[in-house]
Amino acid sequence: MERCPACTSKFGKKDLVPNNALRKALEGSHSVCKCGKKVLTKELAVHEAACKDCTKELQKTIQKLVKPAPKGYVNRSTFACPICKQDNMLQKEIVNHISTKHPGKSGVCPICKVQPYGDPNYTSQNLASHMKLRHNFDIAEYAVKLGLY
Repeated sequence: MERCPACTSKFGKKDLVPNNALRKALEGSHSVCKCGKKVLTKELAVHEAACKDCTKELQKTIQKLVKPAPKGYVNRSTFACPICKQDNMLQKEIVNHISTKHPGKSGVCPICKVQPYGDPNYTSQNLASHMKLRHNFDIAEYAVKLGLY
């Protein structure tokens, strides 16, 4: 069951009713891309993804928004697997990943490595066991649930 974002009441697939009038109206409607080309509205997203003018503008926007990390910044929010190099995993995800994909393997704990108290050279003989013991509880996750953040 899903919840309505507007009123929070529960609903399921059986409650969804197709809006055929809206579908017909959209099928015939056109939108104009930034490049000036008239495109069917339902195909606008596909066109914009391939349109050179749109992708150039998007790249410019991204370059304006993305700032380099300050000197000395250490990312302590996402982690990479030291065994297979899969990256951008949250603490819960990296613990689950190493426990299921690499049980019994040794390696440097990616969470301990970036902590001020951590030793980036210490190798755990059983990384999955270490991570389940030391990192299964994420204090930040519970602080958010309690409204402390």
